[in-house]
Amino acid sequence: MKKIGHNLYVHVKFIMELDKELIEEVILATKYLDKDTFKEFNVIKVNIKKPEVSFIISKDFDEAREPEIHYSVKVNLDTEKVTKVKGKEQIYHHKWQFANENYSDFDVNESKAWLERWTNILPAKREVKSRIGYKKYWDEILKKYNLRYKRVIL
Repeated sequence: MKKIGHNLYVHVKFIMELDKELIEEVILATKYLDKDTFKEFNVIKVNIKKPEVSFIISKDFDEAREPEIHYSVKVNLDTEKVTKVKGKEQIYHHKWQFANENYSDFDVNESKAWLERWTNILPAKREVKSRIGYKKYWDEILKKYNLRYKRVIL
């Protein structure tokens, strides 16, 4: 499971790795989803400070090395407010953190090796790190630093 700020991100197949209270929040929040979102979401984002759960559709999660956020639905359990957001070409890095070592729909070791490769090359500048979550900028960075994705067998 991946933690960013007050949010935990987990692939839907690993929801049971969340704490019991958070699992209950996720289950409660599903009643606010339309049928299509319910069938398609594959990433869950849970805010550990507020009763908010987001259901995220990343259609290329298993195939892309940096999967894109295509659509999300955020549910506030206190207010029952449902916010739907179309993706803005945002991408995920470290996708292996959303799953566990046993995940078989993508190569976890390959994903880790790719992360190590690009993090050792990119400058640790804030202006770079703060923008790599957007596909357009990420593609520019890959080109600028001549980073080509190579399949790594470990």
